[in-house]
Amino acid sequence: MYKRFLLYTLFSACVLLSGQFFLFRIPQVFDLSLKTFLYDNGSWVSESPKILLMGSSRCDHHIIPQIISQNNALESHDVANVGMDGATPFEMLITYKKMRVRNKLGNIQICFFVLDPSFFYESGFINRYYEKIFLNLLQWSAVSSRYENFYFFPSVIFYNAIFFSPIKNATNQGFRPLPHNDFLHLEKSVPQELTAFDDDELFPFSRFELDSLVELKKLVEEDGGCFVFVFAPVWDASSTLSSEKFRRRWKRLADGIHKEIGPVRVIGSWYKEAYDLAYEDFKDSCHLSLSGSKKFTNAVFSNVEKIAQQQPVSIHSLDFQKQH
Repeated sequence: MYKRFLLYTLFSACVLLSGQFFLFRIPQVFDLSLKTFLYDNGSWVSESPKILLMGSSRCDHHIIPQIISQNNALESHDVANVGMDGATPFEMLITYKKMRVRNKLGNIQICFFVLDPSFFYESGFINRYYEKIFLNLLQWSAVSSRYENFYFFPSVIFYNAIFFSPIKNATNQGFRPLPHNDFLHLEKSVPQELTAFDDDELFPFSRFELDSLVELKKLVEEDGGCFVFVFAPVWDASSTLSSEKFRRRWKRLADGIHKEIGPVRVIGSWYKEAYDLAYEDFKDSCHLSLSGSKKFTNAVFSNVEKIAQQQPVSIHSLDFQKQH
């Protein structure tokens, strides 16, 4: 009996530790997940929005639906922010598909997607809910050297994926404000996870995420909406955009978008000077506080009809300092 129990335990552990690497890449499992709350950040949306705001935290905390509604003579439920902290294009794609299944996109006119190059590289989503756990041996070694008890980490990720539930609700139509943090006066230490994986050969550009973005844009256009990329400001854009790492990653992403999508509509700027943003308008170096979000939303989304009418351009031709 004891031997049988031990064998059963070992077999179960092997199935768990191996199955987690393959389960979420099976198309039928993704189809099944459309009927659950898995990755479903839009489950709180009760009516069909005309304007959908998508992206990671720089959408979640930066764009205020109520201001867009007021500035464009829309009802409050016409604008929904389904951005989510750390969300990749894949998570936004699944969220969009689920809203589609629930028949919540029949009125879609515009989808604004806040573009962030870091979410198109495998190093950007080591500790998220899905593709990040599919590591080769070298990646596994690099990650395990920087995380305590990492050999249990994939199991935790697997568990979180199964029991994931939305953190948003209809309050503020999905927008979540941030307070200002006196970040320039804090001890200057960068969290380890933000500096540990800069090796683009070891953690390369994610074709998986680019394909997700391409599919998302295609679905929006099939539903009658137009797809618009948004650039949100950071505290020190000149330094950020001039860094070798950013230039390298942005070029790879821009080349991919140019090849797979072609001309695109783009609004916004990474430069705070475009919106007269002060220190107090930032939560930290790359996130706006509530006051900054108000300035940014008012400046960029004052006329969404005009945005929809603009002609798509080559993403390589953009001047990010002057873009607005």
